Amino acid sequence: MRWADGSESARVCFDARTAEQNPDIEWITLEDPRARAVISELPRCVAGQPLPVIGVAGLPDSVRGVWSLWEISLTADSFNRRRFLAVFTTDDGRTFLPTAKRIWDLLLTEKVQCDPKGDTESAVSAFNVAQAAANTQGQRLFSELLEEHRTWLAEERERARYAFEARHQAIGRIGLPAVREHRRKRLESEHQSRVQTLAEAEACTPDLNAVMLLRIGKPA
Repeated sequence: MRWADGSESARVCFDARTAEQNPDIEWITLEDPRARAVISELPRCVAGQPLPVIGVAGLPDSVRGVWSLWEISLTADSFNRRRFLAVFTTDDGRTFLPTAKRIWDLLLTEKVQCDPKGDTESAVSAFNVAQAAANTQGQRLFSELLEEHRTWLAEERERARYAFEARHQAIGRIGLPAVREHRRKRLESEHQSRVQTLAEAEACTPDLNAVMLLRIGKPA
């Protein structure tokens, strides 16, 4: 594994089971700053992009369809939160959440065969179906992010109010009248700027972006 900072790890794994069975292998989690640096700039999949066709060891041959990984994020001012959602849709449009999670686990732990040519014929329709399913299944994550965002906004507004009042009182006790007036005007300007920034942040809503789409089936 070659990391973004140029360092290398000889043997790594990404799941607890493998790490427990192989103590000599380095277990990489999202707590590792090197891993976080990688996911901080994830690529985006778009409609029409060829779908890699893969076969996953441990997955029944009857499981066929499109597996996708989606990032749900909300960024506003210093608030930055992300969630990830795995989706699996069959070719007839059905969606199975347990299968999506199972495939995600197997992708991390089992051998994967890949057809480098990929699937180009159904790329657009597969993306659209997967996106519709992600929008539906991601509603809970959307709601959680919005609730966290509202809580953060309330806390930031309270901090801004408290800081303004404390500094306003301090200004009234120090300096000549002209100096105090100048400091009050500057404080009010800074406070109004912060209030405006928080008001703009309130209008932000979660974004949904595709990180990966794979066609599940035996490669040719």
